[in-house]
This record gives sequence, C-alpha cells and structure tokens, in this order.
Amino acid sequence: MRYSTFVRRFHQRIYPVIHLLLNTIVHTALAALGVGPGDEVIVPSYSFIASSFSAVQAGAIPVFADVTDEHTLDPNDIEHRITPKTKAIIVVHLYGGVADMGPILEIAKKAKEEGVQKTILFNLSGHGLIDMAAYDS
Repeated sequence: MRYSTFVRRFHQRIYPVIHLLLNTIVHTALAALGVGPGDEVIVPSYSFIASSFSAVQAGAIPVFADVTDEHTLDPNDIEHRITPKTKAIIVVHLYGGVADMGPILEIAKKAKEEGVQKTILFNLSGHGLIDMAAYDS
C-alpha cells in the first residue's frame, strides 16, 4: 500500500498532502487558500519559527499575539488584533499544552460575521499534523 493511501485512510482525509517539514506544510496551506501579499496572519508570539515564517514566505505579515502560561495562543489577545486584512489564525499546541480552542473558534466565527472576508484556523500539533477550519464568506 502506498504511504499516501495509508495516510488518507488512517486520517480519514480525501486529499492528504505529505510534506517533510512543518514549515512547508503551513506555507503550502496558506498559499492554497489564497493568503498572500498584504494579508495578515495572527500567530503566537512564542512558538517555533514555522508559525510566523510560513506567513512571511506566503508574502503575508505575521501579527504576534500573546501566549498563555502554557505557551499557547491566548484567546484574550486575538480579537483586537483582527483587521480587515486578517486572513488566518495559526494556533499551535506546544510543549504538551493545548490551546483553548472554544473561544478561538468563536472569535474566528465572529470575525466572519463582522465582514472579515476569510478567516482560516490552522490547528498545529507537535507531531507535524495540521488541521484546518475555514470560515469563508
């Protein structure tokens, strides 16, 4: 069995894309979803380099938000950073800490309702897995 077939079945995804580096995974996803020059991507202020550098590679501007004591994106520091140029929020679960996704999901939904054209949540784990939820108008 081909590895891509195994990944598709195991993760129950129709079109898995396999990369060797997390940086290329996030960059490919940002580019595929139309994030580019002039767009803003909210990223944790404390994370590994791929979190912010992928946005730079896509031509976007990383906007740093504070993190909690568990080194995950602080939901209380996201909402005021969202502008009409915001296209993505990258959430990273780091060092065994899990981000509080409930409020972050609500913030992304609210941004769409308030006219932000597209907000994409990237949910990254330390295992190199990426999950995306797009709130697209």
